[in-house]
Amino acid sequence: MATRERLTLKGLVSPGKFKELQGKIQFKTLLQDNNIVSSPISSQQKIEETLKWLTRTFPQCFNLQNPKPLKRRIERDIYFYLPKDNSLSKKSIRKALAFYTYNEKYQIAVLKGIYRFDLEGKTVERISSRHKEFARNKISFWNSRKSRAKLRIISN
Repeated sequence: MATRERLTLKGLVSPGKFKELQGKIQFKTLLQDNNIVSSPISSQQKIEETLKWLTRTFPQCFNLQNPKPLKRRIERDIYFYLPKDNSLSKKSIRKALAFYTYNEKYQIAVLKGIYRFDLEGKTVERISSRHKEFARNKISFWNSRKSRAKLRIISN
């Protein structure tokens, strides 16, 4: 009897290897179902965890309710302070910063502000007119989406 190979995302796998992989997946699922191994943390949870760490570690710079415009390339400064236990990665810092800076309150702070701030809360550079224009466009885009959503709700 000829062995039939199975096509997977990474290529062909022999029946024996396929059963071995299937067993590993079932075993891992069994461990997670019985809380023997913790299930992987979601991306959103990781961002929230990273933002909490940023606000605790750099309270002069990070505030979710009243954000300040951040120094450009501030992630390079943050990497120096990453925990030694590898609980946070450079990738998680970049994702959290993207979430933080894509916020409407942050964009309003950029639009109204004059300076950008470093990790200690000190002014380091002026906000360029190009960045202010980007913030203005982003805010108007969000406002137009909100007004269209309200119109849809009213018309229904």
